[in-house]
Order: sequence, then C-alpha cells, then structure tokens
Amino acid sequence: MNEYIRKSKMPRGTLKAAKNLIERDTLIPYGLSLTEMGSMAGITRAGFHDYLKRTGQLEEWKDVRKKQKVEKSKLRESRKRVPFYPIPNHFYCNAERGIFAYQKAIEYYDAMKGTSQIPPDSLVRMLELYESKVDKEEVIRYKELGRLSGIKRDTVKKVLETLCLI
Repeated sequence: MNEYIRKSKMPRGTLKAAKNLIERDTLIPYGLSLTEMGSMAGITRAGFHDYLKRTGQLEEWKDVRKKQKVEKSKLRESRKRVPFYPIPNHFYCNAERGIFAYQKAIEYYDAMKGTSQIPPDSLVRMLELYESKVDKEEVIRYKELGRLSGIKRDTVKKVLETLCLI
C-alpha cells in the first residue's frame, strides 16, 4: 500500500490523497460491489476497478465476492430444507373430517415441500374466506382475501393458482 502511495503521481495535498487510498483499502474485505465502493471513495465504479487492478488487490476482492456468493447460496439452500412453519396436528384431523380449508392448506404445504412462509392459521383463514365467496357466488378479489387474512394480495393469487382454484 505504502509503495503505491510513493509511486503514484498525486496531486497537491498528498496527505489527503494518501488517506483516501488507505480508506479505499479498508472497503475491500467487506466484499461490496465496485459501484458501492466507488461511491464511498468518491470515484466511479471503473475508477475503483482500475485502483484495484493497479494495486494488485483485484483478485483478493474477487475472492471475497466469490466467498460471499457461496455463503448466500448455502443460506438459501438451508432455508429450503427447513420448513418455516410446521403444520399443526389439528390441521390433519380437520382435513380428515372433510373441511375444505384444512384439506387445501395441507395440499398447499405439500406442494411447497415445506418451504412456505405463510402462517398456517392465515392460510386457513384465507381459504375459508375463498370458500364462502365461492358458495355465495360472489366475485373473488385477491386484495380483499389478503386484507382479511393478513396475506399479501400477490401471495393470495399464487396460493390459489398453486391449488388450481383459479
């Protein structure tokens, strides 16, 4: 680092320029994007890339970024394997009794292979509201189902599509 400061042709205010270079070096271990590091250092993305290249730190930065990617993908995989919400036992009892909402809730959780992030009670509430709308032959509005059950409108639509109800 100090070699680079001595070799570079710095404008006036060499101390300030050297301080900026040292600050740039402190950003590298965090694995931020070039754009993020450039904006923090007050230069462009390309300028920061050139700086990394000239100082021989480009490969180090790339390694940090690769490690972060691997960690993120492992975290995503671990979330897929562990069910976010376990299905309560009373759901199975009510499904056996032929209660539509519970049957469909279990069907949905099976289809999602345990990765759904919708609370079971909210899902059942939404399916009960859906069933009552169908029985009364009312128009089904996703926004209304979502508001009354505490589930986002787009998620309501995806659940109903997954269960082939729409």
